[in-house]
Amino acid sequence: MLTNKEKSLLFSIISKETGLSEEGVISKTRKPDYADARRIFAVIIKSNFNISLREIGNILGGRDHATIISSIKKHDELYESNKKYIEKYNNINSKFLVSKLVSNKVSYSIRELKQKKSKILHQLERDIVMIKRLGYKKNKKPSNIGLFIGSFNPIHNAHLIVANTAVHGYNFDEVWFLFSDEGYSLSHKGEELLSLKNRILLLKNAILDNPYFKLAKLDYKNDENNSVAESLLKISSKYKDYKFSLIMGADYLYDIDKLKSFEYIEDNFPIFYYDRGGSHMIDINKVVRVESVDKNIKKIEGLLETNISSSKVRRILREENGVDKLKYIVPEACLNVLESKDFYNNKIVKNITNE
Repeated sequence: MLTNKEKSLLFSIISKETGLSEEGVISKTRKPDYADARRIFAVIIKSNFNISLREIGNILGGRDHATIISSIKKHDELYESNKKYIEKYNNINSKFLVSKLVSNKVSYSIRELKQKKSKILHQLERDIVMIKRLGYKKNKKPSNIGLFIGSFNPIHNAHLIVANTAVHGYNFDEVWFLFSDEGYSLSHKGEELLSLKNRILLLKNAILDNPYFKLAKLDYKNDENNSVAESLLKISSKYKDYKFSLIMGADYLYDIDKLKSFEYIEDNFPIFYYDRGGSHMIDINKVVRVESVDKNIKKIEGLLETNISSSKVRRILREENGVDKLKYIVPEACLNVLESKDFYNNKIVKNITNE
């Protein structure tokens, strides 16, 4: 919908660029400069607002539908070959679109279109995955499961690369993502933590298109504060015919002896870990590599070194246009959720303590 303010703004820009008044532009004169101004007005309004050609004609002095169609067609011809016209149109169009009055509206419309596109793609991906899973279940019942433990605050592409490597390089039938904040509370005191409900929402979007990835089934509403050992005991008791191994980052493994009942974890579950990127993790990676010798612990090899981390994602989200900077860092399916929900602002995160 075109407002009076937006209409007046465009006429004002046209007047400054061409020296022609609004009254002259909407007059009956057919002089080329005036015809070009009317044409530019019609094209810009038609391109950016949900408004009929008849309404545009009414604004431009009561011109009919056919006249506006002819004017827009003439624009296409001129924009192919007339350098003077092209420069005039581009100047007016760019100044109109970058004005605060219009740019906010256009940005909102773009976000709406992105969200609609995301919903449609998600539904298609959901249908494809369901078909894949039906075929997968017919061929083989999963039994060797990798439990990827973490807070996933938030999930990002490096997590998915690890999980994918585990499936295709280490013979796991599936990788189940197991939320646990016990380790996070030990090493991230005072840092923000998105609610578990919202982190699960992001993870479900992230793994939607992969039939080998699942959310570990726990009663997260009641078990949110469970220790890792308690969660593992519940899962292994529920799925007695499954073989479970753990997947975690080197930093998580480094602090494993600080977890409650860590002996139960080490004694009952093989552990697969991966090096963490970044110079601050070099020493931790080395210590874990040495201490893993002669234990039921194996390093996941073949991963590209990356400095992607959840803390880095959170920092970027606090920057201006942060979501745009996260393309190829966070799964595409999560970007629209992060933008529309405005996650990781102060209202919907909580600080971690060691309580």
